[in-house]
Amino acid sequence: MKRKLSKIGWLIVFCCIVLIGGSACAQTFDLFDFKPGSEPDGFRGIKWWQKMSTVEGLVFYSTDPSYGGVDLYTREGDELRIGGAELELILYGFWWLDWFCCVEIYTKGYTNWSGFKAVVFEKFGEGYQSNEYIEEYHWRGGTKLGWY
Repeated sequence: MKRKLSKIGWLIVFCCIVLIGGSACAQTFDLFDFKPGSEPDGFRGIKWWQKMSTVEGLVFYSTDPSYGGVDLYTREGDELRIGGAELELILYGFWWLDWFCCVEIYTKGYTNWSGFKAVVFEKFGEGYQSNEYIEEYHWRGGTKLGWY
């Protein structure tokens, strides 16, 4: 069973709908889910809203049709490990004018998922879980882009 963690570097809000790794949510106005002071300004050397054309080694994976299409890519040479957790897949999302907007991380098996989740929760907080019965977490932010 795949488990997913995603992070949005900038959020798109239209009538309280938020882009979250390709899914929509209209449930909250508390849009900044990071532990105070922990929001990163990108992921693995790619800054939020960086143009896709400036990122080397991207390999097209798929397009999520949400919001007119979020193109998802893997990256050549990506280390599929964070902390002690072995990862199955890292997807980099580019949306609207090919800007970097999100990361989706999938782990291999329950042991890796548990270890990865513990490290991420410690560093960034517990994020947002839209369904308590599905282990999928989102961190939406904006401090690095001057939202607040």
